[in-house]
Amino acid sequence: MKILRDFTSDASSILRMLAKHNGRINTEVADSNPEEPNTSDDMDQWIREADQKIADYQTINRVQTTLTALEAIAYHVARIPGRKNLIWISGGFPMQMGLDEFTVSDTQEKRTFSDEMEQTARALNKANLGKTFAVRRHGADSI
Repeated sequence: MKILRDFTSDASSILRMLAKHNGRINTEVADSNPEEPNTSDDMDQWIREADQKIADYQTINRVQTTLTALEAIAYHVARIPGRKNLIWISGGFPMQMGLDEFTVSDTQEKRTFSDEMEQTARALNKANLGKTFAVRRHGADSI
């Protein structure tokens, strides 16, 4: 995560910055979506399971890093009086893994991140961050 624009009340400067921002897929996101192996059947299965463990680790790490960063932002701005808004640009954020009908394999870790997300939400609320927006390339969703 990185700060693209610090505090401002100038909405047009935020929009200009967003228009210039070119996102990228980082290695953690790429590693959490492994390519299908193409070797022998036994080796393919072993590679799939190893790739799934790496993907699970990268997803968990990405969620924890993101939530920790959001909490750090909350603690940083808590001393600033008044309501504050945070615009978070992301390609997506997993709320859970391995618990939907599209689960990749039986070896995928199954868990939700609800406890961690609740802790982060409490920190954001305590800091008086009134709205947090998750902005995606094709639109914005308030979270």
